[in-house]
Amino acid sequence: MQTIEYFSWAISILVVYFAILLMQRRYRILLPSVQHTFMWICAIFLMICQLTGHLVTKQLPDTTFNNTAPFVLRMMIASVIGFSLAHILIGHKAVSGIFQKIDVNVLETVLRKFRWVPWFVGIEGLILGIFYLSTFGSEIVRLLDYRVLALTTEKTGYMAIVQRISGHINILGQFYLILLGYKHGLTRVNVKEFLLYAILVASTNIAIAGRGWTLVSILPYVTSFMYAHVSSGGIKHINRSDVKRILCIFVVFISLFSIMGVMRGDKTSTSGYIDKFTYVTDGSRITNIVIARFPDGTFQYEYGKATLLGNFVASPMRAKWRLSIKDDLGLQVTVSSVMPHLYWDFGSTGGPVFWGVICFVMELLCLRLIRTSKLLGIILLCVLSVMMFQTSVGNSFIVYMPQLEWLLILWLFRRQIFGNIEGIKPYL
Repeated sequence: MQTIEYFSWAISILVVYFAILLMQRRYRILLPSVQHTFMWICAIFLMICQLTGHLVTKQLPDTTFNNTAPFVLRMMIASVIGFSLAHILIGHKAVSGIFQKIDVNVLETVLRKFRWVPWFVGIEGLILGIFYLSTFGSEIVRLLDYRVLALTTEKTGYMAIVQRISGHINILGQFYLILLGYKHGLTRVNVKEFLLYAILVASTNIAIAGRGWTLVSILPYVTSFMYAHVSSGGIKHINRSDVKRILCIFVVFISLFSIMGVMRGDKTSTSGYIDKFTYVTDGSRITNIVIARFPDGTFQYEYGKATLLGNFVASPMRAKWRLSIKDDLGLQVTVSSVMPHLYWDFGSTGGPVFWGVICFVMELLCLRLIRTSKLLGIILLCVLSVMMFQTSVGNSFIVYMPQLEWLLILWLFRRQIFGNIEGIKPYL
C-alpha cells in the first residue's frame, strides 16, 4: 500500500471507534481511550493534509512518512483492541451508578493551603525569563532563536538550581490545576481564577518560548472538571454557562498555540493557520528517520526499557540516535513521539503489539480509579488520561514519570502533608 493508504485506513478505524466512544458517552470522563483516539485522529489527519497539500501551504513528499505509515496503522489497530478489551473485562459497571466525590469545603481548604505553589512557579518562571533575556538578548532576531538558545544553553551556578527546582515545583503546580478543575466541576467555572493559575503554572514553559503549555494547562483541568461533574450527578447537569466558558477557554488556548507558532516562525513565511498545528506530526517525521537509519534487524531489542524505563535505564538505541543527530540542531529541538521507543523495544511488528498491551493496562487502571474519592487517586486518574493524549509528540512515560514519582511521595507522606486539614481523613 501507499503511504496515504495506510493513513487512510488508520484514520478510518479511529473515526469509527471514536464514534462508538461518543455513542457510549465515554467522553464524559475523558478516559485514555478518548484522549488517545482524538489526538491521533488529529495527527493522522494533518499528515494526510501534508501529503496531499490540502489546507497547508507546503506539500511533503511521500518519503516523509513512508516508513512511519505502516507502523502507525498497526499501532492504531492495537490501541483499539487494547482499549476495547479493558472495557469488555470491566463491563459497564465502572461508568454507571453512584460516584463518590470530595466535599467542596475540604477541597477549598486544600487549595487555599497550597496556593503558594503556583505563585512559586510563577516567580521561578520570571527568574528564568530574566536570565535568558539578560544572557543572550542581543542575539535574538526572532522568537525561535530565543527558544533554541533557551533549550541549548547550559545553566550553571544558582540558575542550574533554579531550573532543577522549577521542574519539580511545576509538577505540583499541575496537580493544583487538576484539583482546581475538580472544584470548578463541583461548583462553577471561574475563568479568571483558572487563567491566573494556568499562566502561573505555565510560566517556566513560557520562559523558554514553549507553546505546549497551552494544552498541558487546559487538558488536566478539563479532565478533572468532567470527572467532578460525573461524580456530582452526570454530564447532563453541566450548566450552559459553564459549557460556554470551557469552550471559550479552549478557543483562546488553541489560538494561542497557533499565534505562538507564527511568532516563532520567519517573518517572511507564508504558512497558514493550520500549518502551526503540524507540530503534532513532527514525532511521526522523526520516527520515519529513525526507522530509515536503524532498519529492523540491525539492532538489539530493548524489551520495554526504552519505552517504560527511559528515566532509570540507559537506552543504547536512544544514545545512538542522539549521537547521529548531534550536528543537526533542528532535529535536536524537534519533538519526538512514543513510536521510536516502541520500535527500539520490539521492532516494527512487536512495537505496536506492545502498545496495545499498554493501552489495555492504562484504560483498565483508569476504569478502576473512576469511583475513587481519594484526593491523590483523582490526580492519578487525570495524569494517566492526559499521558495518552501526548503520545504523538513524546514518550509520555519519560515525560510523566516525575509526576508519578511525586504522586508516590505524596501518598507515602499524605498524613503528614494533609493530615491537619479538617475533614480530609476520608479522602486520604
